Amino acid sequence: MSNTIDPVWILTEKKTVSQILGAAIHDGHVIRPDLLPFIALSKSERLREEDPFTGEWARVAGASLVGTRSRFEVDLNRPRDLAIYRTPEDAWGLKVFKEKVPEEIIDASLAEYDAFYEAMKELFARTVEAHDHFVVLDIHSYNHRREGPDATPADSEGNPEVNLEPNRFGTGRLFNPSSNASWMISRVLTTTGATLMFGKT
Repeated sequence: MSNTIDPVWILTEKKTVSQILGAAIHDGHVIRPDLLPFIALSKSERLREEDPFTGEWARVAGASLVGTRSRFEVDLNRPRDLAIYRTPEDAWGLKVFKEKVPEEIIDASLAEYDAFYEAMKELFARTVEAHDHFVVLDIHSYNHRREGPDATPADSEGNPEVNLEPNRFGTGRLFNPSSNASWMISRVLTTTGATLMFGKT
């Protein structure tokens, strides 16, 4: 089935090669028409785990990378073997699919994943050649009303509005090289021969 919807991601560069890249990988909500009939989650259930409007933050940078597809189609911020949520354990206990998804549809999602990382390899190689070092602002959000939109907000002690601590809340941050947030960058840089410097701001 041909893909006639929006691209998987949108890269916008305000100048030729920016030294700062804003990334909002989970901003998207769209799911391909061939996969959508298999999705067990409602739009609102998906939205609770996506990161809406983070793309607006990412566009502040000289270059921005905004995902347009739902993470429930393919999660570009995970290792390839975990990029498809095949079991509830992969998706915070959520049953993502009504039934087993045909392998050709899974393969189409993984092809999107592979194309994304090929494009990132080219982008990061260009940036390293121009600047040696660069910064990626890996922007995410999370739902502070875990029991539903009318529920009491989660305790701010364990669910802060801004997360600046790398391991306390299990979400990681960009300047923690062992965190999930930095995985996307380190994966690409290992094939470019570049060195990425992590440091507190």
